[in-house]
Amino acid sequence: MQVKVFASSPLQVVCAAEFLASDICAGADQADLFVVNSVSLANARQAVETAVRCKLQFRQLGSVRQFPVLDRWRLFHAVRREVEALSEKDILAVGNPAYDLFADALGRAGRARKYVLDDGVMTIRYLAGIVAGEKNWSGLPSTLPSRLTRKFLIGTSDAPDWSRLCWFSMFADYFPQLDNVMLNDFAKLRSRQSNLSLESKVLFLGAPLASVGMYEEETYDRICRKTATLLRNRYPDCELVYLCHRSEGDAESTARSRFDSIEVSSGPVELRWLEPGEHRPVAIAGVMSSALFSLREILPSSTKVHAFWPDETYPVKAAGRDPSSLRPVFEQSANLGKISLEVVSSF
Repeated sequence: MQVKVFASSPLQVVCAAEFLASDICAGADQADLFVVNSVSLANARQAVETAVRCKLQFRQLGSVRQFPVLDRWRLFHAVRREVEALSEKDILAVGNPAYDLFADALGRAGRARKYVLDDGVMTIRYLAGIVAGEKNWSGLPSTLPSRLTRKFLIGTSDAPDWSRLCWFSMFADYFPQLDNVMLNDFAKLRSRQSNLSLESKVLFLGAPLASVGMYEEETYDRICRKTATLLRNRYPDCELVYLCHRSEGDAESTARSRFDSIEVSSGPVELRWLEPGEHRPVAIAGVMSSALFSLREILPSSTKVHAFWPDETYPVKAAGRDPSSLRPVFEQSANLGKISLEVVSSF
């Protein structure tokens, strides 16, 4: 049995490592992880660095290969050569299924068993779309860039029906009506966190909510100022640390200043506690961050996880980026007792 996994971001690589270490891939004769440069050289470099770090922790990871920087059509053909020979005994797993390269790979892989890995909040949107009756990219967020690319693909009629794919996801518990979603509980990473000692810090996960145009800079600053105040009142003896998201820019600079200190992550936050000498924080918090779900699975329950949700007094800048579709998953997680959800008002 061959297993081929394609990832294009650091988070997808982390999920790929867990996938390759899971029972799904047990008994594989060959397991390969392919890192594809889809966004930028910096993104690809961090994804490769993440794969190297994971390889040191996961013996089952097998080989790690990075596609060289090719022109778009050569990249399509390079991926096709890897997937077209897969048989019904083999497994193909990809990151974001709306990325045209991965959509094409899913369509070209024939009778191979096909899985989709997590890609943060995008996965929530995709699974919610399947529940609503969507089958692939119709009506869902998509990175398909043009009609030309769609024409180059094998045709939308041959595009994989997302509702028939298997999903390996940390969000499985929040979509119980979907029997094709298998839980990624980060078993391998979780097994390495149990002996970490606590330190008097609260880690706030930054988000590029102003950089991507969801909120105005001033609005995101007000949200962070309010949440920082709430956290200080709750944890008066702890240092508040703002952990920058890799996609943040100058638009979040004022918001970052509301915290006691600022850290820049060298990779996915899920791997943060693999480094020697690291201590886990008393609590982790964030605003609409999907990393709260993965960290809840990875870290012991003695580390509290707080999700803050801005109410309508913080106006969304772009209607197309309205986060309301994500809220039910946060609410269900709170109902299951996994995270604490608090609606934040500007009043």
